[in-house]
Amino acid sequence: VDLLLAAGRARDAVWRYGEAIDLYTRGLAIAPDDVRLLRFRGHRNISTRRFDAAVADLERAASLAPSSFDVLYHLGLAYCLRGEFDKAAGAYRSCLDATADPRPLPQGWRSCTVAKTQDGDRVALSDWLYRSLRRAGRHVEAKTLLATITPGMSAGENDAYYTALRFYQGALTEAQALEGTDPHDNRLAT
Repeated sequence: VDLLLAAGRARDAVWRYGEAIDLYTRGLAIAPDDVRLLRFRGHRNISTRRFDAAVADLERAASLAPSSFDVLYHLGLAYCLRGEFDKAAGAYRSCLDATADPRPLPQGWRSCTVAKTQDGDRVALSDWLYRSLRRAGRHVEAKTLLATITPGMSAGENDAYYTALRFYQGALTEAQALEGTDPHDNRLAT
């Protein structure tokens, strides 16, 4: 299983997602409850726009690792891409509200209980939660969420999410949010 997982991750790195999905599927035939295989296959199902398959994998992964940042983040994304914004909000909120790890996570995996205390992870979850709440028509909750985003947060690689949240707050104008953005930059897409 570890070799199949490693081979799948190697395919992920060079965007050979179909081959990676096949390898994760082979691994799941051997170890159907391996949360790692479910999480990575779910993510790659998102990459290949197989959202129903992604949700199935990631819901199963969430049942096995209910405090995994990466599982809940990608489950929320899969719900968003299916237009299920209330469910997406639930996935993101459950990570932000996590208070304990009911089950051990695989080595090296991020726990929601830790991730939510780190600015970068918190703003990534908060941005997607905000978008989900707004699309679900839950505008008061979305506005309340913005109050948790403060000036000077250190978002690191998730600076695009932080900039978007500050824009939603009204702390930045559209021009300020887009200032210096390369058209091919993730920040512009975010």
